[in-house]
Amino acid sequence: MLETGSGHIVSICSVAAYMGLAYSRAYSSSKSGQRGFMQALNHELKTCNKSSNIKTTTIYPSFVDTPLLKNLTPSSSFL
Repeated sequence: MLETGSGHIVSICSVAAYMGLAYSRAYSSSKSGQRGFMQALNHELKTCNKSSNIKTTTIYPSFVDTPLLKNLTPSSSFL
């Protein structure tokens, strides 16, 4: 992408990046790290490669029906 000067990097994260979920410390921590990584990457692309047109997008879905969700019971205030 740096050679061509354009592209789009998409990262699928989670709302857990913004708020820790009970019994999922490792998951919430990793999503917070992913969020920070994408923010830093976006900043680097904008400041260090001003001539490039590389975009970044981070998507933050909420609950998705996966095995991880099986043992969690979200509070109604979270929904």
